[in-house]
Amino acid sequence: MAAKVDFTLDYNVIYNKALSPKSRTDDSVLSLEFTKTLVAKLSGWGFKKGFYGDRDDIPGKNVFKVLIDNVKNSKKTIVIITSGFLKNCWSVYSHQNAFKSLLDKNNSGRLIPIALDVEEHDIPQELNVQTKIFFSKDDYLSPECDAEWNKLKMV
Repeated sequence: MAAKVDFTLDYNVIYNKALSPKSRTDDSVLSLEFTKTLVAKLSGWGFKKGFYGDRDDIPGKNVFKVLIDNVKNSKKTIVIITSGFLKNCWSVYSHQNAFKSLLDKNNSGRLIPIALDVEEHDIPQELNVQTKIFFSKDDYLSPECDAEWNKLKMV
């Protein structure tokens, strides 16, 4: 029987985070705005303990230590996949052991990829999950996307 894990976080969100106000791009702004919407929805569904960098990062902390701790301590890790994330972040995250453990078939239930304004063929094959969630930057707030939000609510 597997040991019970006591998670301290309901979720952890990984996204294309700007490193400073001067390094913001359209993609990092979209990622942050979507993350804020996501966190509000999760909170409304009863998931109160979460982490995302723009709100919760502590200056001076090692980014990889934070990643390791958050992945280990989160019931779910949500990855917001945008074109900027694929270009700027994917290679860094995919080589970190903590993130690699989520890609393992035994842990894949803890990983939730959300594609934001990217096509399915652009999503890395390493994200070996059966059902992905897709949103467009133009309509993720519209009622037409309720079915995608409901997929997230079910996990």
